[in-house]
Amino acid sequence: MYSLKDKNVLQELKSDNAQAFDTVERMKHQRKTEISGITHDLRNSVSVIHSALQVGAMKNPELLNNPMWNNATQNTKEMIDFLNRISKYRYSDEINPSPVGVCEFLNKLSSDCNGYISIENECAPTDTINADCDKLSYAFCEIISNAKDADCSISLCAYTKKNSVCFMFTTYGGSMDEEELSGAFEPFFSRKKDHHGLGLSIALSTVTAHNGTINISNMFDDLITEVCLYS
Repeated sequence: MYSLKDKNVLQELKSDNAQAFDTVERMKHQRKTEISGITHDLRNSVSVIHSALQVGAMKNPELLNNPMWNNATQNTKEMIDFLNRISKYRYSDEINPSPVGVCEFLNKLSSDCNGYISIENECAPTDTINADCDKLSYAFCEIISNAKDADCSISLCAYTKKNSVCFMFTTYGGSMDEEELSGAFEPFFSRKKDHHGLGLSIALSTVTAHNGTINISNMFDDLITEVCLYS
């Protein structure tokens, strides 16, 4: 999995040596295919174990009183969730965009995140973005999930700026220190114990694929995450 630094180096390589860049891209695709096969097989195996534990508890309800049994069931479920998130990250840059109204997209986002976020739309009714709605909404939900995991409230303001449509997330009381800011987009980086730390990596990969930028910064005690999609 590529870090933010790796992505920047690849962009420089694309400009300096197109042939080398194409070679790296082919290698990346091959690696993605190999990892896909491994995670698929792992997910299937763990799913079988998880199902067997559930069936065992149904047939022998007394097992539900066994902490070790419950821990094993929970651990296999968490492993399945983790492997699913790796798959989401692995394919987060593969999009099928089409024009969609900003208002329509924000309604979908509010529904996908169960209304956890307060949304303000300053865009005109006719403003559109060229987006893969499912992938972009999932990426935004990852930003929202980070605030939820930190027990912070979050708001979103959509607006136009020059040749872009921007989305500014404000996580209240969610500011980061300098080390956290510098590593926020790195895969598996997390401020909380037992968290996968893939949310912002997924967001970065998806936004970049949409010809966009994503930046985070502190504003006093709050964390500002700004996403801009360029036409």
